[in-house]
Amino acid sequence: NGVQLDANNDFLRMQLSVIQENANLMEEANQKMAVIRQDIRSYNQQLSTLLKEKKNEKALQLITQCDEHIQQTTIQSFCKNPIINAALSLYINKAKQEQVPVEYKIDLPTAMEVDENELAILLSNLLENAFQASYKQPEGKRSIKIITRMKDAQLVLSVGNRFDGKVTLGEDKLPVTNRNGHGLGMRSLALFRDKYRATVLCSHQDGWFKTLLYVPLEKG
Repeated sequence: NGVQLDANNDFLRMQLSVIQENANLMEEANQKMAVIRQDIRSYNQQLSTLLKEKKNEKALQLITQCDEHIQQTTIQSFCKNPIINAALSLYINKAKQEQVPVEYKIDLPTAMEVDENELAILLSNLLENAFQASYKQPEGKRSIKIITRMKDAQLVLSVGNRFDGKVTLGEDKLPVTNRNGHGLGMRSLALFRDKYRATVLCSHQDGWFKTLLYVPLEKG
């Protein structure tokens, strides 16, 4: 249907964006590693000299400095599943770039028992909604939390964001909007909920809007 097609198109654009972003990160990491490789002989010579002179404190400082340089070349992965990781990478890195505080606890296997593309689309929509809501908050009051894990034969997904405005829930207990072009995230959530017989709980209290999703997983 039209909602799923729009979601698929948005996700394809997101994947292209992530591919380009990862390519840029790889190039930047390779450039930093090239510099480190050039410096490593000098590091070793300095370290050897410091140890021979029993200047242990300075030797430790040099090791720490070298380790920090190497850490700068690390490309962070948030999830074992590459499709879900692509969605998480885009939005977590976006949060860091835009200085939106983000907390996340991700524990998902490589192989999923739900369609990984549909889950990534849903996650992307929920995170996009969280960002759009965050932009309506003063800069000092923006925050996003993401939790997703497999536990006790079910998938648990939670996305929360600070929001002090008014939230109206419809008869299906999902947020409603009267603005044209908006609400795709909630329609995507409703489709996912119905397909997988999931339980969805939306709440707005103490300045936080949260969407909590429980998906039963079939065994075997």
